[in-house]
Amino acid sequence: MKIGFFDSGLGGITVLNEALSQKIHGHFMYLADNKNTPYGIKDKNKVKKYIFENIEYLVNNECKIIVIACNTATALCIKDLRKMYSNICFIGTEPAVKVAVDDEKNKKIIVAATTITLKEEKLKNLITNLHITDKVDLLPLDKLVEFAEENVRGNIVDEYLKEKLCSYKLSEYSHIVLGCTHFPIFKENIQRIVPNLKVVDGSKGIISNLTKKIKNLGYDLESLKIDLVLTKKDNRFVNNFNNLCKQEENEVKYIY
Repeated sequence: MKIGFFDSGLGGITVLNEALSQKIHGHFMYLADNKNTPYGIKDKNKVKKYIFENIEYLVNNECKIIVIACNTATALCIKDLRKMYSNICFIGTEPAVKVAVDDEKNKKIIVAATTITLKEEKLKNLITNLHITDKVDLLPLDKLVEFAEENVRGNIVDEYLKEKLCSYKLSEYSHIVLGCTHFPIFKENIQRIVPNLKVVDGSKGIISNLTKKIKNLGYDLESLKIDLVLTKKDNRFVNNFNNLCKQEENEVKYIY
């Protein structure tokens, strides 16, 4: 039985690594739409088309559980995908706002994500249902996706974060929620820029959900295998993936 992980690019590796750190074994198929990344600033109808095409590939390759390891894709398509493939178990991602809210020491919260994720109703409804509209500020950090894909690190990232956060009175905030799976790649940079804020991402919650689904479906996962599937041949992407992945040997396949 295969478990699919889907992202526009490298971001989903932060979710896959959480699965590996929790010793979840199985035949993982990681599909990155590196031909069309980044999603967060593109026309959402085009992005939906990309998502549907890639999920169809995972379904056709016998993935019975599919982790949408992309906040943008989840916000745009998770409801439609569940209707289209009622026999597939989809696990989506969303900004871990509730984790920050449940912290008894919480003050105001910054939710950082891509432009599309911040505009979609899914996030707005989450914030409304938690009754925290007046406690949350939304921060688009689309450039971090490009930095991750282009393997940009160091001072350039720090300067970008400082520029984006300079207008905030940070003493009024307690948490910054990373609402894009690419962003935890830069968790150390973010924590360095906002040392007094708790940096929260949703990987643990996603993999906790995955563990429950595997158990409920009665799947016995013993061996570990990771297939990396790309929509465009790119050796640099492969190298970046292997450097970030907590598993050394991966089989690489190109599908388009």
